Amino acid sequence: MNLFEKNMDVLSKKHSKIAKKINEINIDEINERIRIQFSQDGQNVLSVYCRDHWWGLNSMVSPEAASGIYANRYTMRMYGLYFVYGFSDGRSIRYMLEKSDETNCFVIWEPDIEILAMACHCFDISDLLDHDRIFWCVPQVEDNIENILQTVVTYLNMKLIEFCILPNYDVIYTRQCEQFMQSCTEKLQDEVIAKCTRLGFDRMIPQHILYHMKNMISQRNIAQIKQAFSAYPVADIPVIIVSAGPSLDKNVKELRKAQGKAFIIVVDAALRTVLQAGVQPDIVCTIDPESPERFFEGLELKNIIWAYGRWTRPWIFEKYGGSVFYQGYYSGLWNAIMSDALGYEFPQLLSGGSVTADAFMLADYIGFRKIILVGQDMAFTNGISHTSGIDGAFGDNDDYINSRYLVSVQGIHGEELKTDFQMWRYKKWFEKIIRMNGNRFEVINATEGGACIEGTVNRTLCETIETECQADFDGYNILKKLKPSFSREKQQTLQEKLLQINEEAQHLCKMLEKNIKDQKELLDSLKTEKITDNAEILRQLKLLIEQNALIERNGVFEFLVYYAQKEEYDVGDDIYTDENMKIEDMIQKVRAEKERLVPDCRTKEYDLQQLWNANEDIRSLKSLILFGIRGMAAYAYHANVLNYEDAEVNQFFCEALSKIGYEESTEALLSTVLKTGEINLKCMALLDKANTETYGTPEPTDVTLTVEKGPFIVVTGHDLKDLQLLLEQTEGKGINIYTHGEMLPAHAYPFLKKYAHLKGNFGTAWQNQQKEFDHLPAPILYTTNCLMPPKSSYADRVFTTEVVAFPGAVHIDEKKDFTPLIEKALELGGYKEDRMFSGINGGKKVTTGFGHAAILSHAGTVVEAVKSGAIRHFFLVAGCDGAKPGRNYYTEFVKQTPSDSIVLTLACGKFRFNDLDLGEIGGLPRLMDMGQCNDAYGAIQVAVALADAFGCSVNELPLSFVLSWYEQKAVCILLTLLHLGIKNIRLGPSLPAFLSPNILNFLVENYGIAPITTPEEDIKTLMNYNK
Repeated sequence: MNLFEKNMDVLSKKHSKIAKKINEINIDEINERIRIQFSQDGQNVLSVYCRDHWWGLNSMVSPEAASGIYANRYTMRMYGLYFVYGFSDGRSIRYMLEKSDETNCFVIWEPDIEILAMACHCFDISDLLDHDRIFWCVPQVEDNIENILQTVVTYLNMKLIEFCILPNYDVIYTRQCEQFMQSCTEKLQDEVIAKCTRLGFDRMIPQHILYHMKNMISQRNIAQIKQAFSAYPVADIPVIIVSAGPSLDKNVKELRKAQGKAFIIVVDAALRTVLQAGVQPDIVCTIDPESPERFFEGLELKNIIWAYGRWTRPWIFEKYGGSVFYQGYYSGLWNAIMSDALGYEFPQLLSGGSVTADAFMLADYIGFRKIILVGQDMAFTNGISHTSGIDGAFGDNDDYINSRYLVSVQGIHGEELKTDFQMWRYKKWFEKIIRMNGNRFEVINATEGGACIEGTVNRTLCETIETECQADFDGYNILKKLKPSFSREKQQTLQEKLLQINEEAQHLCKMLEKNIKDQKELLDSLKTEKITDNAEILRQLKLLIEQNALIERNGVFEFLVYYAQKEEYDVGDDIYTDENMKIEDMIQKVRAEKERLVPDCRTKEYDLQQLWNANEDIRSLKSLILFGIRGMAAYAYHANVLNYEDAEVNQFFCEALSKIGYEESTEALLSTVLKTGEINLKCMALLDKANTETYGTPEPTDVTLTVEKGPFIVVTGHDLKDLQLLLEQTEGKGINIYTHGEMLPAHAYPFLKKYAHLKGNFGTAWQNQQKEFDHLPAPILYTTNCLMPPKSSYADRVFTTEVVAFPGAVHIDEKKDFTPLIEKALELGGYKEDRMFSGINGGKKVTTGFGHAAILSHAGTVVEAVKSGAIRHFFLVAGCDGAKPGRNYYTEFVKQTPSDSIVLTLACGKFRFNDLDLGEIGGLPRLMDMGQCNDAYGAIQVAVALADAFGCSVNELPLSFVLSWYEQKAVCILLTLLHLGIKNIRLGPSLPAFLSPNILNFLVENYGIAPITTPEEDIKTLMNYNK
């Protein structure tokens, strides 16, 4: 048996459609486009001719070594799911499989069947073709990616998905690669939405499923329809799908002409309108767990034939009975029982989340290839939500529409229409299904209104019926004659099997009780150290894992998950998050890098307990260094995001860490404390340069505190780059952006303020997030620094990015695709009316943008005002805000500053008073917000420039520093001021607890640092210093 025969033997058994297509390919005929070339070390390399160039699908030097290197790019995590674009020669995938374990799965999308054919001739890939953890998608054979995604992707593992593109595949097959990524992304979005749906219906879903499992025994299934219609030319017979859009009212009566000449599928919400028009549906689709009774009350429904799904409201059958055709997934156990009893697989339709989508898939499943859509507006045509036949089902139309989360779409006549997020998603689903299936069916949109659906042909219903509905076809009577799926004897057998599921449930209970007991015993043994042998611990853990696997294979386990849906999601969010799994990975990377740089390094890892247990003066100085470089690291990180670095800054981190680890001299540590301030000044200068060169020089800007009605997003943290990217991706989408906390200064940068939808500022400082975000009808983007853990009332709308992560929050990765955040904003919809908010002191707006360039542009005015006595003093009131009592000191301090003084401020402490109107001096506002905490650099530049103008030192200026401190960024700013020799700083609301008495005395004696007292006393003291 040669290579090709060996591969095809496996392929024909596992993937017969792919094998059939490959057997049709003449390998000699594709040599002009795909061929084998040889690498430098003599190995076969697949190459593809494209755009006048031969592209190797592996290394032309050493493909085996290159494949190993490629595979090593990806960390194999437990339960990780790997989407691989391209197969090539299989080498890279084989290496990835070797690194993986039984919890990992691989989805391979090969865009070119001829590459796979060549691989089957030239490489032994039988092991990969036969592998149970590899799923194959070859769109040229079968575009089954939707089914695969349905199988392998869940909300619980979506954060463990990794996308891998094999070398040159994205270059040669660019369009297909985009399609691959889009399909995967849409599935991830669907999972987020599905989570909300499942949690919304909670325990209703398993109750409905169990009801239908019993009911279907005496009913029918849709495979019987397919079989019955196979005797007719179904591909030439039109099917009309009737939905409940408002345009149905104007052409519903035309449907009478199609009666008996087309198969008419009506969705439940359109049933009243259709029956009142004198039209008899051939079948009615209903899937909603809570279909309103108003859809059906008062109607004669005894002759209706129904198509049910697993969630369909049982009340419909209990009240109206009738023949029912079932489809769907009820449980692995039950579907297997039904399939065994039927002698064929129980049918399941791919769901698009709406009843119309199910009707569409039903038509496709039966075999119809001419599909006509009616009442499929997918928009609020003429400001109306639904057909008049269901008036009142959703409440008053205006109220209903205004309660939705509106977006704009193009109508069939080119006009702009309003739709909601839900209908927009359904529209996208239809367009995707039509696009993916190419020429398999023709879809005619005979709605005569509503949104334009790409891929459909727009016609009037009258014209469509005249041209398409030519032959007689009585689908209704064919269905009426179909008998139940099972004989009475078989029905009795299935009833007994259904009862046996109760026995499975009892068995599951015993398994769970034993598993819980065993886990508790192992935990107790570990806590009390009864078991210390690692081999025994691993043995018991393995037994528990095997028990868990048996539990999950129990046929009733799926129902248990339904009843614990919220808990399942919560546990998944806690355990299966990428962020929680990276800490150990990062430690290992540091260790590996250390070994690479200094092999066999004798330096041990530093135990921080040594710092906390050290002599109090040593501890105090090392703490100042540690907290200082942590603050400086934040500034360096923000600059690095904008591609700005300073080698001296980076080098100092290593120096400072070395001092923390090994230096024990107070003199040397004190020198490093001051050097930390020196280097931080350079770091703040670097960030100032990065921000101004990227976004322009800040300009004084008034910022409203009013939130306009409609969808919006709040951005908190510090990262301007993330805000920029979000503004770019939301432009033109009807979503407004509001800053929060330290993002407020973004409004002053010219490059950012050019975006009209950067509307204003929401809320105040970081410590108020849990109060201000409570039940906010908008998502929040958490960027780095100054964040509070989300409360449950808004945790579902928190999105993180960069190094920020919270359990359960959706993380926007390095690709910076904010689509999930944007869709959440559209879903939540924002406020229905404009909401006016105020600052802490009742102000309706704040002003920012008084950076050093803006202030120094008025240097002449300032100097003259000081000389004339119009300005008698400057106060820099800056620093971190917090929840500790006593911080209202800063509000009162600013209120009580003399009318001939200027107050400069920066960082989040300003929210205590930045909405105050202190008036002006000579056209200059008395209160000037200089920006974020790192803009302390700007305050220093202003001080230095004024000192130069007056020919004195900074300490001789009529300038006082009143700082509020909370965390490490405030520490590094304080150290910078000490490095510059600035004295008489007031610090509060309390002094840092990690300062020892000796170190505190040093700061007091040499720099005049003092704690705040009262606003009145401190203002009086500070103004006397410079007289």
